[in-house]
Amino acid sequence: GISLVKGYHDIRECHAIDYNKDNISFCSRNLRKDVVFKQDNASELNFPKKHFDVILSVESSHCYLDRYDDFFKEVRRIMKDDGTFLYTDVYHTEKLANSTYEIIKDNFDIIYKEDSTYNAHLSCVEMSRALAPINSEPYGWYRALFEEKAEVYRQRLGVFKFYVLKNKESV
Repeated sequence: GISLVKGYHDIRECHAIDYNKDNISFCSRNLRKDVVFKQDNASELNFPKKHFDVILSVESSHCYLDRYDDFFKEVRRIMKDDGTFLYTDVYHTEKLANSTYEIIKDNFDIIYKEDSTYNAHLSCVEMSRALAPINSEPYGWYRALFEEKAEVYRQRLGVFKFYVLKNKESV
């Protein structure tokens, strides 16, 4: 996600984190050289207070449900007072999406909220179709993954939410 954003905006400093060192190694070797890829823990980020203007989190926070509160506190800590948090994730149940919403509204001002489940479904269908003519690996695996995700979204077994958030002054 960050490489795409960096391609469209003039960003002075850009960091991308992942807990998995293999993911960081892959990204460092294969993606943009003007992005600092770093292994870090999203609930204990190693950045100074009020450092970032924009924070982007794409489909990752569901991996640390047991540390949601810590993650959102860290985002608030490292985001400048007038900063923006762009947050999107997939939730396996509407109940989980709703409980996450409660945490979000307690910590941030919600500027924009969208249920993007239908768009996620269409995107997965399109990716699956685009990969269909390619029979070599790893494309078959990716195609199967997109087909599976498309079906999950179609049946609303999972929901996909997108938020634009600002720091709450009073929290």
